[in-house]
Amino acid sequence: MHESVRYNQYYGKFSEFANATLGFFKGIGRKKCILRERVTDHFQILHSTLFAS
Repeated sequence: MHESVRYNQYYGKFSEFANATLGFFKGIGRKKCILRERVTDHFQILHSTLFAS
């Protein structure tokens, strides 16, 4: 979404930004191959007392 809607874009009105965002999500099905490449199972495990339960 950031690449398509935010980066190097200027919206004079909030409604223009909102329409661009909604348009992105309505057409997200056309971006399946890009999403598959970018979303992975490689998560970082944090070992810290701050995250201990």
